[in-house]
Amino acid sequence: TPAGEQRVLGITISPVRGAAGQSLGAACLISDLTEITKLAREVRLRESLAALGEMSAGIAHEFKNSLATISGYAQMLAAETQGEAQQFARKIADQSAMLTGTVTDFLNFARPQELRTEPVDLRPLLEECARDCHVELRLGDFPPGPCVTGDLPALRRVFTNLMRNSAEAARDGVPVVVEASAKSEAGHAQVTLRDNGKGIAPSDLSRIFIP
Repeated sequence: TPAGEQRVLGITISPVRGAAGQSLGAACLISDLTEITKLAREVRLRESLAALGEMSAGIAHEFKNSLATISGYAQMLAAETQGEAQQFARKIADQSAMLTGTVTDFLNFARPQELRTEPVDLRPLLEECARDCHVELRLGDFPPGPCVTGDLPALRRVFTNLMRNSAEAARDGVPVVVEASAKSEAGHAQVTLRDNGKGIAPSDLSRIFIP
């Protein structure tokens, strides 16, 4: 389009004939199939991810069990040793905890979750996520105290992942600033986050929901 958007169109051309069968022209019907194509692509992606989740959830559980054992022994060693051995044991425990967090994140993504809804105040939630990710949060067009009904841990993961991505993709030497705005309409709330980074390359946009 002139605005630079990519659209998917369906075109149907049918002949138009007169009473004697002579050709009078053609009728051309153009339909915008962009949204339905996008939905079909998302459905295929979800089906692929569901199959991947079923196959790998069991493996991830085994990893988690082994990591718990490693972490337990490392903590025992740290409590009973001194000097370098104690430092090494603590490093083993720290790395095990980090890997456990990674496996837990994977399991949360791979398996369907039950949403437990409750009132969630968005402003303090965004401020908490910004502190955890060490980014500067600026609340621009943000109404005071917008409260939604949602799953608090899931919303925290969403905002934390977005801000962590901003921090990890930051340009060298440039402080990370995330601007947040919100608006509500028709019983829904829309929250927009925008950082001061260089943005996502167009070639990567189709893969942003792949872990």
